[in-house]
Amino acid sequence: MSTSDLLPPAEAAAYTRRSVNTLAGWRSTGAGPTFCKLGGRIYYRRTDLDAWIESCRVTSTAEARALPKPSVKPARGASLQGAA
Repeated sequence: MSTSDLLPPAEAAAYTRRSVNTLAGWRSTGAGPTFCKLGGRIYYRRTDLDAWIESCRVTSTAEARALPKPSVKPARGASLQGAA
């Protein structure tokens, strides 16, 4: 693997056609593509992005509805503390 295979969040967002904020939200919940943290900076391996994109492939809308949805952040002002 070369360093050209490591994409910072902005490039990973463009590559996956998602926003940087979406990728950040997925990182915090464990959803979305895997990532690397090197020296305090976030990077995505191109092969991991390709694998994640491949895992999203479906052949029908019914199949797409059956896929697990990425975690959604809580509504503004909501707290996760004390949740059962």
